[in-house]
Amino acid sequence: MMAVALGGALGSVIRYMIAQHLRTDFPWATLVVNALGSFLLGYLASSALLGSSSKETLRLFVTVGFCGGFTTFSTFSLQSLQLLQRGEHLQAASNILLNLVLCVSFTFVGYLLSKPSLP
Repeated sequence: MMAVALGGALGSVIRYMIAQHLRTDFPWATLVVNALGSFLLGYLASSALLGSSSKETLRLFVTVGFCGGFTTFSTFSLQSLQLLQRGEHLQAASNILLNLVLCVSFTFVGYLLSKPSLP
């Protein structure tokens, strides 16, 4: 549990630092963080570096903790890739489409609900 917490804290701090250096009109920092986190999780998921059960704490620190704190998009990306690798193309497409549509829609609904009601 502590490995996940420490990894998450580190990932969050690094994400914040990147965002401070990439302030523009386009959300480049989010794109960079999502791409880097997805690459890291994809690399580590197939790497022998974290493959043995004796390295479970390190695996949790890096994958669930760091990548989770850095970006949750990396987990979504890995799960979509795994569906594609298993030949479950409809499920992969559904996962991708549903995540994009639902998450953007829920963000919009949350935004609307946070607005004070008009008299």
